[in-house]
Amino acid sequence: MKDYKELLGKIGKDKLLLMAAAGIVLIVCSVPTEKKSSDSEQKGIQQETLQISTEEKSNISLYVENLEERLADIIGEIEGVKNVHVMITVKGSEGKEILKDENISSDNTKESDGAGGERSISSYNKDENTIYYKDSSGAQYPYVLSEIMPEIEGVAVVADGGNSPVIKEKIINLIKALFGLEINKIMVTV
Repeated sequence: MKDYKELLGKIGKDKLLLMAAAGIVLIVCSVPTEKKSSDSEQKGIQQETLQISTEEKSNISLYVENLEERLADIIGEIEGVKNVHVMITVKGSEGKEILKDENISSDNTKESDGAGGERSISSYNKDENTIYYKDSSGAQYPYVLSEIMPEIEGVAVVADGGNSPVIKEKIINLIKALFGLEINKIMVTV
């Protein structure tokens, strides 16, 4: 007990109280607090997430969505058809056909020796160079001849058409004409 009083005398009551207060402040500051966000902040976060999700969509999914919307609009124009829903499946991936400069050379040589033996030597060489163009800023890009989209594998349509076989046939014929699909790759429910 005497050691405690000696230590207290050396430090001083004022400094001891100051250290205790500093310790309490550190403990209070280190406790995590949960910040409750307002509704407007939550909506901002949701909108930002939606924007990021939209930006991350691939060209293929945008291509398919566009085809589905356009096909649903066209089918909706058929007399007696309402509430059209379309799903299109694709296979493969998108690609680009790039313009290339090709140099092909071949050489065939026949040799014969004095003993009547013959030997044939063939060589083939193919050299490809991609053709580039420059934009106004000077950046180089390969020259694209065509863009290749994935192949349409199947189409499903669900619509209100009064269970009419005539309407179902019209929808099937429309899909066959637009996409060149065989009948077994088309499903229509009216």
